[in-house]
Amino acid sequence: MVEDYHAELQGPKPSFHWRPVKWIGVSVPRASFGKDLLYTFGAFLTICRVQRNNAEQCIGAMRANGWKPESITAVTKAHSPMTNEAAGDSDPEELAHDQIAPLIASRFKGHGLIRLVEAILKAQGYITYQNPEGG
Repeated sequence: MVEDYHAELQGPKPSFHWRPVKWIGVSVPRASFGKDLLYTFGAFLTICRVQRNNAEQCIGAMRANGWKPESITAVTKAHSPMTNEAAGDSDPEELAHDQIAPLIASRFKGHGLIRLVEAILKAQGYITYQNPEGG
């Protein structure tokens, strides 16, 4: 049972079920959010607590940054297991992989990932066929 959930069956319609909400930003443009968060937000038709894709951390960082869109640097730093001091001692290929993989995961979901893979294969000289987009 969720502690902050309230049910008042005698309350005004349609607000029988409710939760207190703390608004931290108003009128934040959708373009400020990465696709991973937009897909996560779009999955719900009601007020909820979004916990996927490090949503709370990403939104907290955006709030601290004046609601500016996430930068590529911020995405790769957030997921990089190494600090700048340790980066000098590591393998550059491994460091690149550690930064590129989270960037791709945060920017390309669903059909966007399919288009990315197709573009990479075509750039390598392969002939591809992409099925029509489905559900």
